[in-house]
Amino acid sequence: MAAHVKSSVAQQNFGELMDRALAGEDVVIERYGTPRVVVISFARYQQLLAEESKAEKFSFLPELPELSDEEYERAAAELDRVFGENLIDTGIPDLAHQHDHYLYGTPKKPGP
Repeated sequence: MAAHVKSSVAQQNFGELMDRALAGEDVVIERYGTPRVVVISFARYQQLLAEESKAEKFSFLPELPELSDEEYERAAAELDRVFGENLIDTGIPDLAHQHDHYLYGTPKKPGP
């Protein structure tokens, strides 16, 4: 739960507010009864930035519904079935061992 503090109190006790933020408490500073800013620890700030970055990275994906364990298992089984039915044998071996060659242009490694 966040602590709410008037801006005048925050000005006089900023060191204490920093200590509370370092202890894991979010401190909301209000001006005229309206929340204006929040004091949080730098670690919490970095965590929020990382979460925001991750959310932006996947923002193109549609919002998916939450699935129960049973629904998830059914969906996974259906995907396995569909992939299995549509598998095509191209005769091309797995070239993952040549990863560096295809990405970075290094010489090919000898076959497995």
